[in-house]
Amino acid sequence: MIEKLERKGRIEELSPPQTLQKIGFTARESICDIGAGTGIFTFAAASFTKESVYAVEISNQLLEHLQKRKQELGADNVTIENNISHVPSASCDKALLCTVFHELEDTGEMLEDIWRVLRPCGTLAIIEFLPRKTPYGPPVEHRWSPQAVAEQLTTHRFEQSDVFDLGENFYVLLATKR
Repeated sequence: MIEKLERKGRIEELSPPQTLQKIGFTARESICDIGAGTGIFTFAAASFTKESVYAVEISNQLLEHLQKRKQELGADNVTIENNISHVPSASCDKALLCTVFHELEDTGEMLEDIWRVLRPCGTLAIIEFLPRKTPYGPPVEHRWSPQAVAEQLTTHRFEQSDVFDLGENFYVLLATKR
């Protein structure tokens, strides 16, 4: 699993430092990386800000990996949690879901949790696979189009602010907490 998530081509395409800048993340902001995986966005954010960086992950294997990386990098501003319910309310300026939305069993519950952890006018960034066949990723029928994601967000008190392609396989949808 770790090898798949840290495949060179995937990391190059997702380009965490540049993507964080594209979503408007600044050195004075905190972020919650939900479904943090191996921490490619978590540790890119932690090196950019001294503010809090929350990494939320449910896989025990990946939680162990995140703890090891945190120690190796001396990333003292990273807090690792196994559930978003442990992240304090109104503690984050940004929230990120990178290739997680299509895996959620209850998108509404997750969006309510994200709304809770974001500060007023906070930004949610969702990175998902384009809704067409790509060299890797979930089956096309399990993917969310930007329009379908935006509809879900509107239902849960978010307002879409931007959408753009990220490489050949992904798109990014940005939404603001209303």
